[in-house]
Amino acid sequence: MEAIGAKSINEKALANARDRRSGLERALDNLDDPDFGLCRICDGEIPMGRIMLMPEATTCVKCAQVS
Repeated sequence: MEAIGAKSINEKALANARDRRSGLERALDNLDDPDFGLCRICDGEIPMGRIMLMPEATTCVKCAQVS
């Protein structure tokens, strides 16, 4: 039973890592895009601190909290 729980946790961690990797690859592809760093919801600037911590972020903190 414990092995089943551990497998489930590992599968979730792997899925999260794959999602993050996809987001990072997308951010890398879009670095030269003039809209990079702009929130996809409100078109406001995403703060540099957020981009440094989460380069895959496509929304500002305010919009991320609402959605």
